[in-house]
Amino acid sequence: MGIIAGLVSLVIFYFILNAIRFAVINYYGNPYMLKPPTVQLLVMAVNVILFRLLMINLDKEKTAKGFLFVTVLNSLGYFYFLFKLSK
Repeated sequence: MGIIAGLVSLVIFYFILNAIRFAVINYYGNPYMLKPPTVQLLVMAVNVILFRLLMINLDKEKTAKGFLFVTVLNSLGYFYFLFKLSK
């Protein structure tokens, strides 16, 4: 359950933050204001905050472990492809 919830939260928050990014870019007219890695890193930060809320405040340990698992795999994959493509 936690892995599915973690994946769903990643996708939902990615689309939400990407829509906010496009709105800010259209408002200010500066496409370099929020560069593309910013959205991915913010999504990972939101998942870490959700992990903390689930683990400490809501006492949902198994769901929180799924969030952490998905977040760690996502961050490792993101940085692997980021550094592999930059060389």
